[in-house]
Amino acid sequence: MKRILFIGAHPDDETFFAAGTFAKYREAGVEVHVLSATRGDQGKCGGICTPEELPQVREGELKEAMNAIGGAHIEFLSYCDKKLSEAPIEEMRVQLVTSIRRIRPHLAITFDPHGANQHPDHIAISRFVSDAVPIAQMRDGTGKQGCPTALNGFCGRRRRSCSVCLPMRIRVNCPGSIS
Repeated sequence: MKRILFIGAHPDDETFFAAGTFAKYREAGVEVHVLSATRGDQGKCGGICTPEELPQVREGELKEAMNAIGGAHIEFLSYCDKKLSEAPIEEMRVQLVTSIRRIRPHLAITFDPHGANQHPDHIAISRFVSDAVPIAQMRDGTGKQGCPTALNGFCGRRRRSCSVCLPMRIRVNCPGSIS
């Protein structure tokens, strides 16, 4: 089965930027995965909840939105909304590489380098994903997947990992065909 992975900063990013794409591919039988780096805890409550309830409300809205397009596998990381650029790089890299390797998407979607709308969290997640995808695709000299903390193709021993790519492409705010 084909798989799409959207990696965003907040619950609702997937809806604003890729819900139509998800609906199209869900209808064609493609498995959709959504990873949100935050729970959107610093968003506006709009009179529907207290600030303390907001993360749960936003999680629920994401689940409802994905159910409306045919369902998706949803995962949340525990980073702070509006402070994503402060997330530890190595920690974020390990979490994203681990998720990408577990899901093995045929297509990964995230924001363009400018965050689509200049939002600092969107810019940060774009950079983190752009860093993680090539590392997730690397394998070491034994054919096993390389260390998720590798940077620029080098493992901790400073040896070049051989590059045996998974069948995955990254799309940056321009969903395309995965056929």
